[in-house]
Amino acid sequence: MNYNGKLVKKHIIMRKLLFPILIIFANYGYAQHCLSGDCNNGPGVYTWATGEKYDGQWKNSEREGTGEAWWSDGAYYAGTWANGKMMGFGKFVYPNKSIFIGRMINSIPTEDGYYYDSKGNIDTGRGFGSFFELGCYYGDCQLGLDTELVESGVYAGYLLNGKRNGIGNFYWKTGDYYSGQWVDGLMDGNGTYVYSDGRNFFGRFSQGKMIDGNYYLANGAEDLGIHIDNIQPIIDKVKSGKQTKANNIETDGSWKSNLALLLDESTNYYKGVATDPNSVFTEYNIKAGLPGAIHCMINNAFSTVPNYESCEFYNENDQSVANAKYAEILLNIRGAIPQGFTEEIESANLNIVKGVLFKKKSTTGAGYIVVELTLSDYGSYKQVRVDIKKTAK
Repeated sequence: MNYNGKLVKKHIIMRKLLFPILIIFANYGYAQHCLSGDCNNGPGVYTWATGEKYDGQWKNSEREGTGEAWWSDGAYYAGTWANGKMMGFGKFVYPNKSIFIGRMINSIPTEDGYYYDSKGNIDTGRGFGSFFELGCYYGDCQLGLDTELVESGVYAGYLLNGKRNGIGNFYWKTGDYYSGQWVDGLMDGNGTYVYSDGRNFFGRFSQGKMIDGNYYLANGAEDLGIHIDNIQPIIDKVKSGKQTKANNIETDGSWKSNLALLLDESTNYYKGVATDPNSVFTEYNIKAGLPGAIHCMINNAFSTVPNYESCEFYNENDQSVANAKYAEILLNIRGAIPQGFTEEIESANLNIVKGVLFKKKSTTGAGYIVVELTLSDYGSYKQVRVDIKKTAK
């Protein structure tokens, strides 16, 4: 599969005499592939006959800026583009579900980043995973450019008196990334913070904390519903490479550790992660949810049943993409589900096209803890989601 192809649109050779008529057909042919937006200069969604799909920013009919791409073999990319190629920082998911998160050049992953196997383990044979000893690897560790390995990841940038000062990039083992200004070892000044799922902030930092900026989705669209005050605590936790709950469960952003956190039955955990515990559907940051989800929510709409958590992974109208996403999430769950869960095929009902249940006896009372993966067909859109909840049977 070629992931380095340039955008090819339909062109019709026009004679001057037939120009007014043929230009209509030319535009019609183009519109068949640009599903929405402006695929010349602006945000737009474009599909190819090969099954490839792109959702993001455009310039002069080339992919330019931030965007997401899907291929028919299951490959996926979220990150920056230039002249139609993957260029800069991004996340590339291979068809076998192994992952690269780091710097891309001309659509090719480099050694500046982390490689992960399909279970989320860091590949120690290449990229930053091959660094085995803490400390300076390239450059001057006291003054000037440096690449150094620390407990939580790798810093590549300028140092002054042995501390990060000036422009630099930090690659966390969790897949998060920061590029911008530093003062005495802390993010300080203008910078971009990118989460492992492709979402990002651009704005101003002061002493390691974001004080003003904008939040963007993986396709480059601005998300006006997220407030910095709700995100900064997550950034603080990611900087240390871990997230913790009251009972000391730690997460590193992988499927295995995040699923273990979500399945824990600690009292009041839901309200502990909710941005608004009084909301019927409360969305919380993806770092507290499942990696790769569009968003995650806590559902407390029904007083007769316990709250449950729901992560949505696909919500568009392409059946083949929905099927591929369903298969991907099923593989992730099977590789991360703790011992004691049994797998059952869920019979189709209502809008559910297919589904799988993983369940085990609850440790805090009667009933079961359930991880439920479903692919639903609502006509105008298909939905792939994972629900984590308690159930009586």
